[in-house]
Amino acid sequence: MTTRRGKKTPKGAPVRVAAAAVDAGELEDEQLEQLEGDPELELDSERPAASSPPASPASPASSDLALELAQLPAETRVELAQLEARSVVYERAASALGTRVRYRSAWQSFTGWCQARGLNALPAHPDVVRLYLMALEEAGRSLSHLSVSLAAIRKAHELAGQIVPRSERLSTLLRALRRTLGPKAEPARAISVEELRAMLAAVAQVHAAPETPPAQRLRCARDRALLLVLYLAGLRRSELCALLVADARRSGEGYVLRIRSSKMDPEGKGADVGLPLLEAADVCPVRALDAWLLVRDELGRAPDGPLFPSLQDGRPGRTWRPLDGRDVARTVKRWALAAGLDPRWYRPHGMRAGVATETSRRGASIKELQAHLRHADLESTLRYVRHGEALARTNPARVIR
Repeated sequence: MTTRRGKKTPKGAPVRVAAAAVDAGELEDEQLEQLEGDPELELDSERPAASSPPASPASPASSDLALELAQLPAETRVELAQLEARSVVYERAASALGTRVRYRSAWQSFTGWCQARGLNALPAHPDVVRLYLMALEEAGRSLSHLSVSLAAIRKAHELAGQIVPRSERLSTLLRALRRTLGPKAEPARAISVEELRAMLAAVAQVHAAPETPPAQRLRCARDRALLLVLYLAGLRRSELCALLVADARRSGEGYVLRIRSSKMDPEGKGADVGLPLLEAADVCPVRALDAWLLVRDELGRAPDGPLFPSLQDGRPGRTWRPLDGRDVARTVKRWALAAGLDPRWYRPHGMRAGVATETSRRGASIKELQAHLRHADLESTLRYVRHGEALARTNPARVIR
């Protein structure tokens, strides 16, 4: 195998380079629970091949440039090394953690498969990639798993300055896999207001029980606010986990939540999401958040800590760590089960889908939903409105009585 410059690539070393590059983080978040339309995660080889980025000063893929840099004064080399380090920091910040974790795992699986068979992983021949995808399919992996694997392999090649593996046979296989394995998995089931109420009632019941220990009551106060904020604000779970106390600002009768960065905002421009005071006290996020912040303050925690902490360390004066996505998923499923619901069908993303569906049924326009969910395009919003609500409302036959 050769690089794009025609130089021989030794086995082993390039693999480590790409693994480190993927570990540095390259793409945006896709939730751990499902893929949400990231074009990089699609099994779609019919897109034109992206031009590989130029090799950085520290990239082993550019030996010619390395020789040139070696002849520069030491002061210049130090300056370029510092710029390279800063570039890596910005590249890492451009991606969300969820995607980096999946890509790193997928790349490591591919390199392990290649090494076990004496094959080059970087650069990888398109036929090697094609056979690896067939091995994944034979092992019963899903279409989304194959999509992530292919995207990780291609991204590793781009980062290392190698030609991205593409061929007509690989394209044909990808088309066949899409037809055979079907579309991506069904999106998260939209959680209705009635189901949310049942979950909140379960929280209240546990909180009020005399035998409930203080630590569990503390979790109940947090979880009530967490469920309502997640639902009414239409947040992704990564956004919820990133919230600090300082990000929840009282404004009039409600709250304004500052979303510092998110899946669709990797540059960190930020956005504000409002939480209104609702007449229905049992589903009011403002009352629940007020109650939780009061309890939190009484424990003497730092005001700049996470809004929804893990509560693993309940001692006053200690800093809580923030929740992660799995914590949020477990919280949703735990209260669904406590409410007598099947937890298999209840996921954090179903809360976001649920507020879209419920508000659409009650007359909210698609444009309003798009703004609230912070979608860049209307098609994304339409996918969130479940049960054909959006299509029904745009059908002119709706005027028939």
